[in-house]
Amino acid sequence: MAGKKKFNITGLCIPQKHYMADISPKIDQIITQYIENEEYFTINRARQYGKTTILELLYQRQEFIIEIKIWRGEKYEEEGYEQLAGYLDARGVHRGYLLSFCDNKKSPREDRVLVTVHTRVNDISTDIVKKPELLDFIAYQAGRHNEDRETVALGTADCTARSLKQEPKRPVVNAECCYEGMLYQCSPALQRWIFWHSVLTGCAGWTYGANGMFTANHEKQLFGIPQYGLCWGEQTWQEAVHFEGSKHVGCCRKYLNQYEWWKLKPLTDVVEEPENTELYEETVAAEIGGHLIMAYMQKDVIKLRKAGLPWLIQFKNLRAGTKYQIKAYNPIRDYETKLGEAVVDDDGRLATPTLPVFQDWLVVLEQI
Repeated sequence: MAGKKKFNITGLCIPQKHYMADISPKIDQIITQYIENEEYFTINRARQYGKTTILELLYQRQEFIIEIKIWRGEKYEEEGYEQLAGYLDARGVHRGYLLSFCDNKKSPREDRVLVTVHTRVNDISTDIVKKPELLDFIAYQAGRHNEDRETVALGTADCTARSLKQEPKRPVVNAECCYEGMLYQCSPALQRWIFWHSVLTGCAGWTYGANGMFTANHEKQLFGIPQYGLCWGEQTWQEAVHFEGSKHVGCCRKYLNQYEWWKLKPLTDVVEEPENTELYEETVAAEIGGHLIMAYMQKDVIKLRKAGLPWLIQFKNLRAGTKYQIKAYNPIRDYETKLGEAVVDDDGRLATPTLPVFQDWLVVLEQI
């Protein structure tokens, strides 16, 4: 005889065992209005309000479950595995993952294969584990906030370069960078730069963050202040969902989806740069199968380029005689403009027409 139902306040709720409100209409609304339209959505609730249960209902057709924990020692980790096992049993699934966030220099247990390790600012995963070969992919945190945008950009470029050089080769994810709005800094321009820098230098992913969201600040209750005793800014989550940077990178992602972006391979020494150009100032570029080139020029993100180049991109070291259609994507206003066609000269050089607005642009060369 089945046991009586009870109220559950820990972990996943199971309809056969626990009292549950019927939220099917809300689940259907989230799927049709957000997920199917590739939009973002937020579940803004404190602990034990059903966030895990809602996510499980949204993705119940998937055959994997992920439990997220903060590393607080082996005992706490074992409890996480027990909780994960309970989820797997409840859904009849045989494989799941425990994602453990480690915010100190003490490595998690290494008798199991790790997926990755969250890091402190300007560390990469392989810096803080004794057996980096166990990592499935490399993650790094390139800085949470800084008034000096050059410093943040330099840290991002450094972490990316070090991560991509690690052997054996593994996917690299910019897992926590500059949350937009932290200390009222980390502007949309910086969000755009980090997105395109990550994509075009070889990273497998990038995580956007917004102050007000991760602390779940609300107009009537600023969770960030009583919980930590300090706050990175008093923006509410209602304000944070309208940050310009999130809109810009969301549009960039949709634009990128028209291409097989996962095939992008970084290109070096393909754009003419002024003398003494710093690493964070350089135009980043990548190609897909030799027939398409993308280059991101961040004119207004860090600072104006040094004198020496007009407002265009001068490509070099291309195959002579190759004909390209030249397009430019505006990541701020979300539109594409066609700049015409051009042929690579005998010296392997090609200059774009003058770009129409003094700002950052993604230039795309499509071979004809």
